[in-house]
Amino acid sequence: MTCNTRTLANRASNGSLERLPGDVLNNILSKLEPAEILMTLCSVACVSRSLRLSVKGDLCLSAIDLSVYSHSPKALPYNNWKIKRITFDFLLGESSIMSFLGSHVEELVLLNYSPPYEDILLGYIGRACPNLRVLTLEVFILMGNFKRFEYNLQCLLKSCRRIESLCVKVYGVKINKNGFMLRGIYNLQPTSMKALKLEPASASDTLVFFTSTLPLLTELDLKDRPASKSSDDLSNIGFQSIIGCKHLISLSLRRSRKSNYIYSNLVTDVGMFLLAEGCKQLEYVRLGGFTKVTDVGYARVLNSCSNLKMFEIRRGYFLRDLAFQDLSKVCRSPFVEVKLVSCHITSEAVRELVTCSASIKVLNLCCCSRVSDSALSSISSLTFLTYLNVEGTYVTDAGMAILGNGKAPISYLSLRRCRRVTDKGISLLLGSEGKIAKTLSSLDLSYMVGLTDYAITTIFYACVELTELSIRNCNITNAALLALKEPFFRGLQWIGIGMTRVCYERDDKLAKICKGRRMLTICKHGFLNSCSNLKMFEIRRGYFLRDLAFQDLSKVCRSPFVEVKLVSCHITSEAVRELVTCSASIKVLNLCCCSRVSDSALSSISSLTFLTYLNVEGTYVTDAGMAILGNGKAPISYLSLRRCRRVTDKGISLLLGSEGKIAKTLSSLDLSYMVGLTDYAITTIFYACVELTELSIRNCNITNAALLALKVRRDESKLLRKLDMYECEAISVMLCVMLKEPFFRGLQWIGIGMTRVCYERDDKLAKICKGRRMLTICKHGCKMQCRSKWHERLLLYI
Repeated sequence: MTCNTRTLANRASNGSLERLPGDVLNNILSKLEPAEILMTLCSVACVSRSLRLSVKGDLCLSAIDLSVYSHSPKALPYNNWKIKRITFDFLLGESSIMSFLGSHVEELVLLNYSPPYEDILLGYIGRACPNLRVLTLEVFILMGNFKRFEYNLQCLLKSCRRIESLCVKVYGVKINKNGFMLRGIYNLQPTSMKALKLEPASASDTLVFFTSTLPLLTELDLKDRPASKSSDDLSNIGFQSIIGCKHLISLSLRRSRKSNYIYSNLVTDVGMFLLAEGCKQLEYVRLGGFTKVTDVGYARVLNSCSNLKMFEIRRGYFLRDLAFQDLSKVCRSPFVEVKLVSCHITSEAVRELVTCSASIKVLNLCCCSRVSDSALSSISSLTFLTYLNVEGTYVTDAGMAILGNGKAPISYLSLRRCRRVTDKGISLLLGSEGKIAKTLSSLDLSYMVGLTDYAITTIFYACVELTELSIRNCNITNAALLALKEPFFRGLQWIGIGMTRVCYERDDKLAKICKGRRMLTICKHGFLNSCSNLKMFEIRRGYFLRDLAFQDLSKVCRSPFVEVKLVSCHITSEAVRELVTCSASIKVLNLCCCSRVSDSALSSISSLTFLTYLNVEGTYVTDAGMAILGNGKAPISYLSLRRCRRVTDKGISLLLGSEGKIAKTLSSLDLSYMVGLTDYAITTIFYACVELTELSIRNCNITNAALLALKVRRDESKLLRKLDMYECEAISVMLCVMLKEPFFRGLQWIGIGMTRVCYERDDKLAKICKGRRMLTICKHGCKMQCRSKWHERLLLYI
């Protein structure tokens, strides 16, 4: 039975709905898609008395999607709706979701959740939804709220004992070496769990835990993001523990590209042998970053797991053709999806794959540089293939001719960075008698320097189903784009013109085009404007990222940023002003090493009323900028002025002596490598910052006189916890006297590397550590990270 909004409206207008029982109306609404239910209720309830009474009563719906609802859910006429599956977007407001919760909810999807410090929602969900079976959380957490969120999630899991599927994705926080949220899961032991997805998570700890506590587990997806190289990384022992998961069907172990350590070097072929022998029932395998595993280990998995449908390997640098040798002779079910990214295979491996699995629908060979035209001979015979990615491979025009004559009904094709393909290859690909010209709907030709206007013209006339085309960084001129005028390309909805000459045209010309084509979006900023839901935007070493990328960003209808990190970019203060104008709710802002950012940027930053983290290391700010920031409304708790050599004692005095909020909220301050500072600045900080717990004054002209002001804090509840004085050569041995009780009562960590104190006898420092068990004395260049007991501390750092 099918129904839509217009049908219901027509029935309501002629009074036919008034004669229908409430149970029948509920049955009609249950047949609608979740995204259509809200629009139907809002459109029809106002014209039908029977439907309005049904809506206000006990309305039983199987699912509802509030993430696509454009208005506040508070406006809905709900009273006692019993909805089993709810999808909610927190951009609509946090309090609205509580009205829909109850014991009837079995599946809950929460998107864009940014929990405040005093978070009560997760605890309320645990109490209100005891029958919850599926929970999906997409969370953005600031650094100060992480432990609180972990505790609240633990309370939720403790109340919801019937959870079978848990998916948690966390953004915006650095995860320590012990992983994420595993402590709560250890204590709770949810034996009913069948599917678990954590991003980021510590794969090593989790795998050891699964065998004894999750006997029903069928799907496991872990994506770790280690902040440092840890000895507790995933190893062969972790794979050995998976053997206990007798029902495991899907396994995904990957490492995030955001991590500084994207490789896992402790897993070898032995781990693959254990996995192959213990989990022969696996159907979906995704492994990424295991650089020590060779083709022998992968071959064992392929030959033992005969039910494999999806096989994905990323950064498998030792995965060669030997892993796929004689694969067609093994009795196994055919593959449906194969992704081999950055692997060392050749065309022979692709031929063997196609021979054993003629039903492949998705094939990704991105960055497999040894794959050539001969692989396309096999690929072109796949009659079910709809997705093909050969980015960065060695294919040429000859291979395009082979693919063009094939039988593969490809709808998505990526030739990105295939620099040996020219106009002739595109003509052979689309001008042949094969199926691809009739089925191709999305084509990526980015960074193909051999293409000209002729190739684009060929595409326009040959691909009748084409809806998406990417030609970034190609030698294309206006001649190829003449067809963009009306009446051609009438369905065009989005076009990116960033870093082209069109960007420098007057805005009224582009506005005139947009006015004539209401459905068209013209993007001048790469992908910033097209991704309208971006909350976190981080670019590092973007040497060609300039102000043009942020031009007119405030005029675009988009959700505000929460975290922005632009490290070593070529932007100026104008870009910062545009960012602040379009996103007044920024909480984290990192402009490290953006040397062209000056004091005028601080005028905009100081107005951010939610900003808690600010890093302006290496920028061109001066004392005048400190005065502006000091008078601002930003409640900054972390501030880094590292290497801001134009800021002097006067600037610190203006920053903290003004009437702004920063002096009351600042808890962590980094003044390293600021040669213009003296003891006067440290004394000013002591008297002004009542909340300060962390201070870094590396390589500054600081003497013992400054420490005399730091050693005693008037407010014992806000004692200095961490102090870094690395390379402060003027600090003398008098520091040993100051470190004795009762001075620096709250001090937990102090760095004294490259100071005169380092040359004192070890027994003096050992005596201090023995008297102060909680104090760590570091004689190396550690950045407030070393932790250990006092007797181990002497061995490591002295």
